[in-house]
Amino acid sequence: YNNTQIVVYDCGHAKHAEYVEAFLESSPSISSVYIVVSHNDSDHTNGVCKFLGWLYDQGKYAVKVYTHQYLKHVDTILDKVDDGRRNRESLKKALLAEFDNIKAIIETAKSYSFSCIEALSGTVVGNCTIVGPTIDEFTDVAAKAVDNRESNKIGEGQAEETVMNAASVQLKCTFSNGENILLCGDASPDYLKDLKSYDYIQLPHHGQVDDA
Repeated sequence: YNNTQIVVYDCGHAKHAEYVEAFLESSPSISSVYIVVSHNDSDHTNGVCKFLGWLYDQGKYAVKVYTHQYLKHVDTILDKVDDGRRNRESLKKALLAEFDNIKAIIETAKSYSFSCIEALSGTVVGNCTIVGPTIDEFTDVAAKAVDNRESNKIGEGQAEETVMNAASVQLKCTFSNGENILLCGDASPDYLKDLKSYDYIQLPHHGQVDDA
């Protein structure tokens, strides 16, 4: 955050939302709120809709939500599934069911007339930048998530992750002193790049030992 804007990365619980709400109440100069949702799992999303409702009730914030928008890539994902049984409409339904929390967040944000922006690599979010995954990586993940012929796991042993975790949206943030931090949600280490360019790296998946 700075004097005019704050970037919120995930919000997994109502208590997390309340913490940020209290911070904003004590920071009256902040007028822009950017929310980055890393992936669909409930422990990263459950507080987001509550937080959006609070922001709407305040009536004074410019709000933008950044997350994967899988339906924009339905044709690419359909080609990757390629099971001969699905058509475009059935795949869209499967994607909405699989990524249900993201669907609810996007619908809630739009109901409040907040901006919803696709979390593509290279997208600038306040003083941060989305650095992964690539379109090819997250569409691969979406295809595996809805294809019952494929395992929904990536990695091996204790570092094994669900595909949903693996392609978490990764955010590079720069502090006022010029140091960089990588926020990576539950991303599999295989998806993390240029790690030497960061001063701080959030350990993926809550510090799971093999990932660390």
